[in-house]
Amino acid sequence: MGEGREVIREICRRVARSEKLALMDMVELLPTLDADGRAARTAARLITTLVHDAMTARWGALNDENSREDHA
Repeated sequence: MGEGREVIREICRRVARSEKLALMDMVELLPTLDADGRAARTAARLITTLVHDAMTARWGALNDENSREDHA
């Protein structure tokens, strides 16, 4: 049971783009059961997505702020 990767990814993207993400923690449970490393690779992709989207949202907000200051 559980949600698919795409659903989890979209939820994380929305949180990251909200500019309210301040901290995240990723923990792999039972790494001995991840024999082929699939869960670790999925976690790495998810972390990359979160960081990218959070930084893009923050840079966009900074650029908008600077643009308003330039026109003032």
